This record gives sequence, structure tokens and C-alpha cells, in this order.
Amino acid sequence: MGSSLEEAISASIAEKTVPAILAALESRLSRERDEMRQAVAELALAVPIMNRFAKWAEGHEFQTAFEEESFVSEQYQFGGRIDWFGTMDGVPTLIDLKFTKALYPESTYQMSAYRHLLAERGIDVGRTKIVRFGRTEEEGFEEPELPEEVLETGWNVFLHLREIYALAKTLPKTGKAA
Repeated sequence: MGSSLEEAISASIAEKTVPAILAALESRLSRERDEMRQAVAELALAVPIMNRFAKWAEGHEFQTAFEEESFVSEQYQFGGRIDWFGTMDGVPTLIDLKFTKALYPESTYQMSAYRHLLAERGIDVGRTKIVRFGRTEEEGFEEPELPEEVLETGWNVFLHLREIYALAKTLPKTGKAA
């Protein structure tokens, strides 16, 4: 309360009125109350997801090589942050964690690009998995392993999208007043 009161008083010092100080304090407390409600809502979503994750992880043996690590491809001029790589049940495994309602095709392109980032560094990936935890029990859980032919197609799609992105950047910006 002390720092909130100090901020309210500092913000209102020019006006030097109690109502201005109280209004600033009320505004600050309202924001903090909203932030607390948001945090409680996020925690309510996170706990069931973490419980489902713990149940899934119990059935596997993991040895982490790295997690949340960023890589850049100088050759193809892209980068990405890999969620997890290591051995899962004795197999070199690349894992991307998703907390979504469903899996979308873009996940395949992303994983293909991540796999390529590791290959550029001579890192062998034995399998590539997307582990999706729905935000609710109804949204479910899935952990598909992406086969080599799917990853190869995903890589080709990624490269084409990368070319489209580079080409689109060469277009003049429209809709701006001259």
C-alpha cells in the first residue's frame, strides 16, 4: 500500500488536493485488482494443464540437451526458439509444446524449420513430436510424431513461405498518405 500511496501522491502533487490523490490511488488499485483477477484466471487454466503434463511425463524418461534455446540459420536467414531437445526414452527427440485447441498446419512448417536448424549444426534428430495440451479437458491432448516425408514437405513449404515473405518485403507500402 505504501508504494501505491506514494505513486498516487506523486502523480497528484501538482494538484495538491485530496480528491486528486484519492482518485489516483483508486485508479491504481483498480488496475492491480484487474491484474490479480487475470493472474487467478491464468492459474486456473495452468493447474489442470500442468497436471496433464505431469501425468504424460511420468510415462517417459527424459534427458535434456537444451530447452527454450534460440537458433539462427545464416544460410536461410531465419531463426527460432526450440522448446525442448534431448533424449526421450533413449531417442534423440525434438519436442514443441502447444497449448491450443487444435494443431494447425503451421506447426509442421515450424517443426520442419527447427529440425533444419539442428541439422545445420550436425545435431541428429531421431524423432520430431508436437505435444499439444488443450486448455481444457474437452480440448484434449495429442502427441503426434511427424514422419520424415511430412517433415520434408513441411520444409519445402517453409522455404516457399520464406521466399514469399522476402518478395513481399520488396513491395512498396500502400495505404499511406503521400
